[in-house]
Amino acid sequence: MAGIASVYTAVTDFFEKTLGKRGRVTSIQPVSGGFLASFETVEEEDYMKRIGKDPMIAASEVRLDDRMEILSYRRHDARSRNDLPREAQEMTQESSQLFLTT
Repeated sequence: MAGIASVYTAVTDFFEKTLGKRGRVTSIQPVSGGFLASFETVEEEDYMKRIGKDPMIAASEVRLDDRMEILSYRRHDARSRNDLPREAQEMTQESSQLFLTT
């Protein structure tokens, strides 16, 4: 099975060459038969700047087989660049609840 560096390259190349989007891989995990990766891109940055809004960050999930072929991808979240990701919001809420209960 290929390593994390190969997954990173395959996902980054897919977004840049196929979709014309630059971004970053935010997670990679092995799954049965391949890998699952998360990728974030900045959406319509120039347009959002012109209208005075924060750029949007789109988060996508990518499935790869063990030969580094992209099997599927889907955008699962979009947020303002200044908003915390959902995972960070959940961690912040959990931390504050722990603090309040102790």
